[in-house]
Amino acid sequence: MYANTGLVKTYTAGGAIAEYRIVKHGAGDRDALQATAVTEKFAGVVGLPKGASAVSGDSVDVIKSGVADVLYGGTVAVGDPLTTDSQGRAVVATDGDALIGFAQVAGVVGDIGGVFIQFGTHYVAA
Repeated sequence: MYANTGLVKTYTAGGAIAEYRIVKHGAGDRDALQATAVTEKFAGVVGLPKGASAVSGDSVDVIKSGVADVLYGGTVAVGDPLTTDSQGRAVVATDGDALIGFAQVAGVVGDIGGVFIQFGTHYVAA
């Protein structure tokens, strides 16, 4: 698809994680959970094959840099800053949201797009 991954680290799923989802840090140093809120500390994007999912205790690859395939949860334009929705899908960030990165392709809900991973917080200039 759009992936051009850089750093990938193996984590342990702390719960159910679906394909192409944004993940956050879990309770342990190497635990990952599917992201559910714009205020979370993101670990990256899970690198599961199409159609795959993970359950608690599974090993999962987490893409931490480069461009990762991600499921869009809304309408996204190229260059939009991205965060998560309640299902770990990438949506456009608003002021103060945690960032997973920036959209590399346009798309709508349900599309697999690309996110250039760049962790941070989105701030709109006053």
